[in-house]
Amino acid sequence: MIIVNGIMNQIPEFFRDIIVEGGKIILIEKYDHIAKIVKYIKHNEKLFRDELSNVDADEPISYADNVESDKLEVLKLKDDDHYIGNTKAKVTIITYSSLSCPGCAYFHENLLPKIKKEYIDSGKLLFIFRDYPNNEPALYGATLANCFENSYFELIDILFKSQIKWAFRKDFKKMLKNIGRLSGFSAEKISKCFEDKSFSDQLQMKAFKDMKTLNLNQTPTIYINQEFIIANNYDDYVKIIDKYLNK
Repeated sequence: MIIVNGIMNQIPEFFRDIIVEGGKIILIEKYDHIAKIVKYIKHNEKLFRDELSNVDADEPISYADNVESDKLEVLKLKDDDHYIGNTKAKVTIITYSSLSCPGCAYFHENLLPKIKKEYIDSGKLLFIFRDYPNNEPALYGATLANCFENSYFELIDILFKSQIKWAFRKDFKKMLKNIGRLSGFSAEKISKCFEDKSFSDQLQMKAFKDMKTLNLNQTPTIYINQEFIIANNYDDYVKIIDKYLNK
């Protein structure tokens, strides 16, 4: 694996690593949240071609021997994670969610309250929520929630419950500001967070790094005790959670 560093200071902050394999830049365009990265590279093709011309085609490409270890490390509680519950609980759920994703809203509104009542409130489970914005409205929604760190989950709840009112509209920024203001949050602070490009870049970079490590390609993506799971209803979650509690 070759990391191209010569052009790092010429590209947006949220995309510092260009991974090159066999002289080709690896990008997966199907991920909506990196669409503007792809667009940027296409519009600056000569810049990247010039950089790649300096890559030795015969240079051996080495791959991380500890891919699985890297994945397990990502799926641990981080200092900057948003979470509720007992950090020493036997079971941990991590969700990668987009605030504009209807499936994510369904989980948050219909399944999480039951999981919270049965497992989180009793100290049996730690719940970690990670922002994975897959479009611009979701990015600004995540920006709004992260703007008020001490009220993060309150805003996540509000935004999922009001998703239909803002996530699919062209004037989503205005609607998000209104929702935040009507919920008692400073309109001035919201505007400052929206205007601070480094703020949103940081959110995207965190999501992009985890996407690369875990090969994330959908929302919600849910892990229980570092195992990717697919559960269709509350009973499915109960079976998986109880399995780990009884180990």
